[in-house]
Amino acid sequence: LKPPQPCLTQRTQMADFTLNLSASIRSVGTLRSLAEGRRRDAEPDAFNAMRAALIRARKDMAALEGHERQDMHEVLDLIRRHAEKPWVAPRCKECLKIFFCSDAWLRVAQSDAALCKSLQELTSDCPELQAKFSTELLADGRARSVARSTDEGLKKLDIGTLLRSGKHAMADFDFQFPRGQLDVGTDAFQRLFEGLKKARHSSQAQSGVAEKVLAGFSVRELEGIMCFLASMRESGVRDTYRCRISSAIKTLKLLSPAFRGISERGSWGTRIAGASSCAAFVTAYFRSVFADV
Repeated sequence: LKPPQPCLTQRTQMADFTLNLSASIRSVGTLRSLAEGRRRDAEPDAFNAMRAALIRARKDMAALEGHERQDMHEVLDLIRRHAEKPWVAPRCKECLKIFFCSDAWLRVAQSDAALCKSLQELTSDCPELQAKFSTELLADGRARSVARSTDEGLKKLDIGTLLRSGKHAMADFDFQFPRGQLDVGTDAFQRLFEGLKKARHSSQAQSGVAEKVLAGFSVRELEGIMCFLASMRESGVRDTYRCRISSAIKTLKLLSPAFRGISERGSWGTRIAGASSCAAFVTAYFRSVFADV
């Protein structure tokens, strides 16, 4: 007999891992039918079995799809409860990092505000997960930034995550400060501001990280950021942020030669799609308000 082909053996193993993960997730789902005492006794074994199956199947992201929504909720809630034991918390975070590679699992977490808040607190030291929690997944698969972060939470994120998530959040509103969603718009600005502040007051190496991230922004995105900052200041609804806006522009000019060039030219805003109404205002407004920045 010929030995099995390596690729066939690997596919068979992955299929087995997927089936094991599905079985373990369904098993966790059945815990909700047990009495409180019996459920509590069964949870450690259910968690360990689920985690073992998840780690084996983690290379096949398709294994995370197609599960019953209620079972998925039970798994996330089990992770939340299990993480209350300090010595198990690192394993719980490990599981969340894998599960949240799938948008479907992130949507389930976001559908329960209390669960989402608990998981966000649990992973406060994981920047990559915090970035995911700061994104709301819409039904059509698009992502929209939401204001779930606090000042303390933002301070725990790294410079690159702050700058990129701030830019993406501003882009969600076509780089116009949203008067109807003040908290969300302010959160977008705060992300950018905290990233710039960290870069300005950190070591030269950290400033270099910020310079590299900003160098990856396109000219259009940098123009959009200026447009967002100008429209935020002009809105008048966030007067307490005027000094922060000016500070953000100063730091951007310091760290990004491209942004500095944009701020010094006459009609930079005209190339922003859909921003023609903003362009003329920004050109004159920038000259009058930010000329000394």
